[in-house]
Amino acid sequence: AYAGRRRVIGERMHESLSSMAQLTLTSETRVDAALEMLHGLNREWRPQRVVVTLPVLVLRACALALREHPRLNARLEGAEIVVADAVHVGLAVDDEAGLVVPVVRHADRQSLQEIAHTVADLVERTKERRVTPDELSGGTFTVTALDGSVVDAFTPVINPPQAAILGLGRVREVPVIEDGAVRGGRVAVLSLTFDHRVLDGAPAARFLGRVAELLGRPYLLM
Repeated sequence: AYAGRRRVIGERMHESLSSMAQLTLTSETRVDAALEMLHGLNREWRPQRVVVTLPVLVLRACALALREHPRLNARLEGAEIVVADAVHVGLAVDDEAGLVVPVVRHADRQSLQEIAHTVADLVERTKERRVTPDELSGGTFTVTALDGSVVDAFTPVINPPQAAILGLGRVREVPVIEDGAVRGGRVAVLSLTFDHRVLDGAPAARFLGRVAELLGRPYLLM
């Protein structure tokens, strides 16, 4: 079963890379405010057993940004670009046989607390092999995270037939200049891979900028 899963995943990645014009944009993004907010929310929501992580904030930011930049929430059917009428964001989960991508449906309509609860449930059941086939299908965009690793930035591979995927690297402490003084700050690199057949670099960059802006003003994600 393991070898079969690996073969299927490898074939999908090969199909993705060979059939799309993939280009990756990266942005080093301040996440101080996002981390402070999630720590506060986790204290507040502990009685409900809801845990917010940085990938959850990124998923929520992408969901909101996709409403404003729908071309990244699209797929190519023949020569026609089809924009999805709903925002269903997949979150890549590491499994011994490879990545599995359960889908958070209508992620733009859910509150941050609802998304955190949904993600925790999906991740737990995915790792226990209890996720259903329906919960692994229908995604219109994907988020993949290596924030728990030593990786700063990477080139995520699009999950076909989607048009884009966003990767999150590890959080790093760096010196930043604020009001003329050098202080410590925390950053993470966002890596957006998109299909150049569906959209150009400028709109992709605007989407990436909006995601970064939302992470810098995380109260907008509530």
